[in-house]
Parts: sequence; structure tokens; C-alpha cells
Amino acid sequence: MADEPRSLSPPPWSLLMEAAKARIEAMQKGDPTAADDVLNMAARAVREAIAGKLPDPEQRVYLEFIARSLEEMRQGTDALALHRVRRVPAERDIALYLAVGQKLDELGTQGHTDSPVKAAISAISRRTQVPVPTVEKIWKRFGGEDAWKLAKEI
Repeated sequence: MADEPRSLSPPPWSLLMEAAKARIEAMQKGDPTAADDVLNMAARAVREAIAGKLPDPEQRVYLEFIARSLEEMRQGTDALALHRVRRVPAERDIALYLAVGQKLDELGTQGHTDSPVKAAISAISRRTQVPVPTVEKIWKRFGGEDAWKLAKEI
């Protein structure tokens, strides 16, 4: 009895389909992360269809979106609404990285020892109204504290 294979439950297709529809809606409202997700999932669904695989229900949502969008484009509308997707300029990321580094230096001169990086990221997040996870991601992408120390030496 202990060696009986476990049965895998089927994916919750209705939940995945609703999530796909919500991502498409968010994309159409201008969410850049949702746009990346939708376009990636749609491209994957198209590639798999080209390879001869039948789409699962979630992929079908993305394929239907692409088909509707292509039909609307043929009729002269910007169905994908990519012009509404708000892309953040790279300059903002550099400015945030520099601001966190400067705040980190400031906290260091004040003797702040309890997680100064987190404190600097939180302070810059509050000041710029950019969410903490976004500031943290930018800080790490540019190399974090090691890169900051190296840049100060140059």
C-alpha cells in the first residue's frame, strides 16, 4: 500500500483561465508587467500550436486574445493597446540605484547598523513612491552594495 502511485490532480483550468483573462485586462489598462506576461504566454501558446500540440484551456484564452487582436488590427484598431503600456525609462532605474546608494552612505555616517540596505531602500521607496520590491529589484540588478562600494572607489 505504501508504494501505490499518487494520482496527480488535474490543473484548476477555470482558475488559470480567469487569471489569464485578468492579465489580459490588466495589459489593456496599461500594466507593463501584465503585457510582458500576456505576450510571453501568447507566444508560447502559438509556438506549441505550431509544433502540433493541442492548446490547454489556459493557452486557448491567450490564442483567442491574439486572434481577436489580429482581427481588430485588420479593421484598423490598435487591439493590443501596447501604446497604453507604461514603460519606465531606464534613467529612473539608474536614479533610484544612485539614490539608494547615497542613502546607504548617509545611514553609514549616522552609525545605522541594523540592516542599512533595507533602511535605505525603504526610505527611497517612501520618498519616490516606488514600491519597495521594485526599488530592491533595481538595487540588486545594478549589483547592490558590492557594486556601490566599487563605484565609489573609481
